[in-house]
Amino acid sequence: MTRISDYSASMQLTRFLLNSQKRTHDLEIQIGSNKISQTYSGISKDSQLLVGLENSRDTYQRFMDNNQLIDFRLEVTEKTLDSMQTTIKDFLSTLNSNPLPSSPTEAEVKNMQTLAFNSMIAMESMLNISSDGRYVFGGGKTDTPPVDFGLTDLADFQNNYDGFANKYPDTRDAHLNDFFGDKNVITGAPDWLSFRDGALYNDRIYASGNEFANIPIGAAIEISGTGSNDGIRTVFQKDPAGTWIQFIDGISNEGDVGTPFFNYPSANNEMTFTQNVLPVLDTISTATLGAFDTVQAGMSIVITGSTGNNTTYTISSVSDDGTTITLNEPLLAAAAPDANIVNFEVLQAPGTIRVLNYYDGDELTVDHRLDTTRGFTIDINAIDPAFEKAIRAMGIIAQGQYGTTGGLENNRQLFDDAKFLLNHSLTGRSIGPAPYGSEEISSIESVSTLTAFKRITIQQTTQFHRETIVYSENRIAERENIDRNEAITKLLSETNALEVAYQTIARVEKLSLVNYM
Repeated sequence: MTRISDYSASMQLTRFLLNSQKRTHDLEIQIGSNKISQTYSGISKDSQLLVGLENSRDTYQRFMDNNQLIDFRLEVTEKTLDSMQTTIKDFLSTLNSNPLPSSPTEAEVKNMQTLAFNSMIAMESMLNISSDGRYVFGGGKTDTPPVDFGLTDLADFQNNYDGFANKYPDTRDAHLNDFFGDKNVITGAPDWLSFRDGALYNDRIYASGNEFANIPIGAAIEISGTGSNDGIRTVFQKDPAGTWIQFIDGISNEGDVGTPFFNYPSANNEMTFTQNVLPVLDTISTATLGAFDTVQAGMSIVITGSTGNNTTYTISSVSDDGTTITLNEPLLAAAAPDANIVNFEVLQAPGTIRVLNYYDGDELTVDHRLDTTRGFTIDINAIDPAFEKAIRAMGIIAQGQYGTTGGLENNRQLFDDAKFLLNHSLTGRSIGPAPYGSEEISSIESVSTLTAFKRITIQQTTQFHRETIVYSENRIAERENIDRNEAITKLLSETNALEVAYQTIARVEKLSLVNYM
């Protein structure tokens, strides 16, 4: 054996060479990626700080992205409010500058009402605006168009609202009530209504109980599923207890069960009407067992033929033997016994009653977080008084056909009523007496101001977020990124050392004792 270097020395030299290669490779990666290390372990002493800075940067970026999305929706809202303000101002300007003459022609009246109707359609379209697939004015129901007036043309609108018997709702409560009923709320039975014409009952609809308690006077209701009484009517009066609602006209008798469920044609079947002192309720009783087995608590009955007690009552309870019914309402008179032919009719007829409410959204509010400490609420929807008052003003001008009792030319006070509502819609300030009671003060002006303020807040917050993100990026770069000049210098030095190492190993490998012999 003539080679000078042994196995151990060769392995040692190879290890030094490989270490030099690794350092060269690491420096090449650093220069290529501009990072000191590809893992946190390579910068362990700064890793905790870096994780914190990166989380902070990412959090602010998410806030900024969300804020930009909300800002876009608010921008759509802002532009829509500008358009609505223009529509309302144009309509108000027409009412102010072009009042109808003392004896207007049909064309003059129709032009005014057509403008009112078209303005309503424009309001519907604008309130159904969407942004990034979400309806802006629908509250929490962002996938459903929030406004539906159910309008086709002016003639159809005036067929529903004649301006006299059936007026367009003139109060906010009547305009936005959301009543819906199609059954007896206690028994669940579909037969729950009774319709009575003006000859005896003043055009009323009776319910099985107090289902009508929350329907306000002036509400427009749609009746369906009854037959002759289907249609749209405006509530003229109501029972404070909620058992009936009354209209000016248009109701035909409907809803009895053929013949009375029980009657007394002779003195042998006398009825006893007993008036008691509250809290004991009044009663009607008979000696006939099971006479009242066919009725139950919650039903309403109409009594005719009695001595002084002909009206509608709601049953509170029925005795186990069926001889006595207890009433929720007081009897009109005592008759003990009453031997007349007394008829009992249960108010039973199927049908559906709903108050016409143009809003299909909800009143859910959304809390938007600007950052970890600040935020605001988004609560604007299509039933905001700013919009509702304007829509109501347009509706009361559009109602009533020319030449009828409810025609606009015969109800000129509606001009002043509409002007009040339109001015209040625009500014929230009163000009003259309120025609329909106090109004809520929200206005296009105030909603626009609040929307603009929210947009400014988002812009200021976004600028802060942007600056914070830049600061975080700089701090991260200080700890993650290399000094390129320093890294290149190290790479050149390490490359030279690697070349020398290769040359040295090659030289050593060639050394042999033969060369010295």
